Parts: sequence; C-alpha cells; structure tokens
Amino acid sequence: MLSNNGEILARVIMEDAFQEAEAILEKAEKEAASIHQESLKVQADMRRQAESNQSQLDIFLAKAKMISQAELQARMELIDQKEAVLQSVLAVVKQEFFTLSRRPDYPSILTRLTLQGLEWLEGEEFICQVNSRDRTLFTPSVLESVSKESGKKLSLDEQILDLEGGVVIVRVDGRLLYDNSLEAIFQRREEVMRSAAARRFFRD
Repeated sequence: MLSNNGEILARVIMEDAFQEAEAILEKAEKEAASIHQESLKVQADMRRQAESNQSQLDIFLAKAKMISQAELQARMELIDQKEAVLQSVLAVVKQEFFTLSRRPDYPSILTRLTLQGLEWLEGEEFICQVNSRDRTLFTPSVLESVSKESGKKLSLDEQILDLEGGVVIVRVDGRLLYDNSLEAIFQRREEVMRSAAARRFFRD
C-alpha cells in the first residue's frame, strides 16, 4: 500500500534531517547544562555560607537569582530552537514527500491510491478528480482496469484540482468523498511524524 511506502519514505527523510538537526541542538544543550551546573555550585556555596553575615548572604542570594534566571532563559531558548528545528524537519519531509509525483513508479502509486479510495467508499459509481498533469495517466484502459479490480464504475471528472499529486474520489451523487491527494495523506500522517520527532528532540 502507498501508506506504507509513504511512511517508510518519511522515516528515511526524517532520519537524515534528525542527524543534521541534532548537531544544531547539541551546542545549546551543552550551554544549558553548563548554566545548570553553575546554578548547583552557587546553591552549594550558599549552604556553606548559611551562617555568614546577612550582607554576604544577600550577595549569594542575588547571584543565585541571576543564575536561576539565566538558566530559565537558556532552557526557553533551547525549547525555541528545538521547535524551530522540528518545524524545519517537517518542512523537509513534506517537500520530499511531494516529490512522489515525479517518481518513475508514480503511475502505479496513483492507481493504488485510487483503489484505496474506492475500497473505503460505499457505492457503485464514482468519479476521480486529479490535477492537470495526472489527467493523462487516467487513460480509458486505466479507468477500465481500476473499475474491474475494484468492482466499481470509475470515470474521470472534468474538474481539475490544484494538487501536488494523488487523487480525490467522489461518489457520483456527491455525498461521499475520499481525499487521497498527497496533501491529504501528508496531513493525516503529520501529527504522527511530529510526535515521533518531538520524542526524539524532547527526550528530557
């Protein structure tokens, strides 16, 4: 199924993007860890100086507050950087996913997408909607083959959609629709990919 192929492709692309992104995050994580260690050191000094005069204690308190604020700021910046990298990874995955329409095996992918949509819909007669480039792939013989394999009558709609690729299947009465465009497939998988990426970047 294309969904499996798409998931495999997305995982490969995400893995490459992860390797580049983690190098960006490593420096920020080290800086945050360094600030955290400094904060722990100051807290230890404060405990040792607990019996010092009030003036000395005030100095340590002020220093501890400054370092605590710096530590919080560093963590906030790290979170922002992780989110920016996460968005960048998803953007790369999306861009690469849309190149499916330029692959040599795209015609067979488009056929599988069509059959998948027909499998999900109840009814006997349907139309398929595609972009202007993909209309040439739905030849009479392809439509006949898909109709025969699915057991449902399929024809090509005159309406041209603005899609990167894929197909939208609509029952002739317009009451049922299955969107198997590349945009819709990516959108359905985006949250899963985002969660996987977030788990990797936000392990702590």
